[in-house]
Amino acid sequence: MNTVWNSMCVTGEDTEINSLVLAAKNNCHKASSANTGIFSLRNLIPEPGNMFEQGKVKAGVDIETWRLNNWGTSQDLCVDGWSDRVIGRWAVRFDSHCNPPLIAIQKISALFPGLSFEIFYRSWAAGFKGTAEFLDGNCLHNEVLEELLAKRKPTHSIDFPQTIDWRNKLRSVDGY
Repeated sequence: MNTVWNSMCVTGEDTEINSLVLAAKNNCHKASSANTGIFSLRNLIPEPGNMFEQGKVKAGVDIETWRLNNWGTSQDLCVDGWSDRVIGRWAVRFDSHCNPPLIAIQKISALFPGLSFEIFYRSWAAGFKGTAEFLDGNCLHNEVLEELLAKRKPTHSIDFPQTIDWRNKLRSVDGY
């Protein structure tokens, strides 16, 4: 599974941040007791009800494409339970599948005007990391900081069964 690690910081008026935190809670779907449901895309940008029948996705419905087009990722977020809330700021760490949820964050920033959303994302498997910032539904910047795998110089042909621990190799590339 290609997991993208995301860390997001939201800043602005405290009452607006409280509204966001309350709207984002619950309903996060990960088969893990570690998931606390702090931040769910389903609560903020819900999937259309006509895609479901008796609580399940209807046959022939391509929900992953809808999610990619509307969230930027094919599954809801998996929150590890880490969140930090102080006056004027909310920080949360979560995982997404294959891509950072930049489309969703841009849409959420339109729903909560005046709040600034900064996100740092990294995918060890795909070999990229970057940052993005959104305000009032606008993307102020989205920059892939490094293509980590492009810097890596393999000592042998890349054959997954023979490849030694990818995370350690990537850490040695960018010092992380």
